[in-house]
Amino acid sequence: MVIACGVNDLAENDGQPCSIERVFADIRLMAETGAARGFKVVIGSTPPGQPGSGGRARWNAAHADLGQRVVELNRLLKQYAEERGFVYADYHSALKDDQNGLKLEYSWTPDDRVHPSAAGYAVMEKKSLRKPSTKHSSIQMQLTATDRLMTSTNGKAGSNLKNI
Repeated sequence: MVIACGVNDLAENDGQPCSIERVFADIRLMAETGAARGFKVVIGSTPPGQPGSGGRARWNAAHADLGQRVVELNRLLKQYAEERGFVYADYHSALKDDQNGLKLEYSWTPDDRVHPSAAGYAVMEKKSLRKPSTKHSSIQMQLTATDRLMTSTNGKAGSNLKNI
């Protein structure tokens, strides 16, 4: 089970306050639930996102420090994964540009520097499967609400995701 989420929560794009601690607690709950059900847990770092990016999505201007909030959350996630013996997939380092936004070559569109393209998801898949000696029964990417909305409106978001 691959868990990769948090950037929209940290940006508080839905107008609801959401602390780093809250996002971390939610991810821990998902991981512990999966582990208790026998899944191999892969905790993916929160992918990069940058205020002002996202195409038609508008970012909460109150969080000019979003990049630093993501870095802090990822520090907690890495420490937690190591403590629990879960795989930590560092998507952020592999996908980020010099301003903690998504690199253009991994972006869904040139003006959406938040949602990965097929090339971005290919990088994420490699990071998720970095321990090939472990047999994977099922790995599923968790889509954000925005990804689900995009899928329902244009049929594209997440279309390159699959069970393996």
